[in-house]
Amino acid sequence: MCNRGRSPVARPATAEPGPDDAPVALPGLHPADGRAAFFTGRQRAPGERARGVPVRLPGREEATGGHRRAGLLSLVAALERDLGPPLDRPYLLYGHSMGALLAHRLTLCRTEQGRRLPDRLLLGACPAPRLPHPPHRAAGLSDAELVRPRVDFGALPESLTGACPD
Repeated sequence: MCNRGRSPVARPATAEPGPDDAPVALPGLHPADGRAAFFTGRQRAPGERARGVPVRLPGREEATGGHRRAGLLSLVAALERDLGPPLDRPYLLYGHSMGALLAHRLTLCRTEQGRRLPDRLLLGACPAPRLPHPPHRAAGLSDAELVRPRVDFGALPESLTGACPD
């Protein structure tokens, strides 16, 4: 999903950077089971005009795992505080899976506060916020229906399929 069109989080892109301009920051918000290292090696992937910036979510790298008990809004507030001044300059924002939910909510909060928005909001591996969350769609599925796709994907062993009656 790209930040285009007539939505409250959309805004036109800034002018193309000149040869002497610093690259635009591209903070990356990782999935729930990831860490800032999720983006390691990808910092240069956007090219010379953008610089990937892995973001360490509050509590993620520490052994306490405190963020797992934090609500979405407290995580967004911590991101706003921790990312600070770089968000006052042109930037792109990418979120992957749970990071996409955080990036979307952060952008909405910045909109409500009248703060600078990302030149582009990029969201991956996450359904649109208006769609039901995947676990809610899974509520009516049998154990076999839940296990089979994970076995096919290689995330669970084939032996589990026999343990699930159809």
